[in-house]
Amino acid sequence: MSDRDHMHHDHQSWSAEHTAWLDDLARWQREHAEALRQLDAIAQRLRAGDAPLATHAARIRAHETLSTEHEHVMDARDTAGGHGVLDRAMTTRHAHEDAEHAAVAAAHEHYAERHAQIMDAVARLYALVTK
Repeated sequence: MSDRDHMHHDHQSWSAEHTAWLDDLARWQREHAEALRQLDAIAQRLRAGDAPLATHAARIRAHETLSTEHEHVMDARDTAGGHGVLDRAMTTRHAHEDAEHAAVAAAHEHYAERHAQIMDAVARLYALVTK
């Protein structure tokens, strides 16, 4: 192969590579646009996620209030001379509180796990993109 033919072959090969690279760049731009749409959707979901967390916080506070009220009722009975006396209503109420506490604990565990997963994914993505 002559030097001229070799140069001609190189130029054709380079041209094909340049075309492929430009195609890659165009595809990457489309993928970046899609990634931005997905990141916007993620941001919206994270903002909307505050509502369930507020509901969960309200449920925790309500459970705490009921538990505190129940404790006051038991203390009042103790003061009135009914120390250690538990009637059916008190036992039933406590069983309900116990079940609610278990449900709140399970919900909290779910939120904690999901939060950790999301924060880990966001941190990894942030670290990757900002390198």
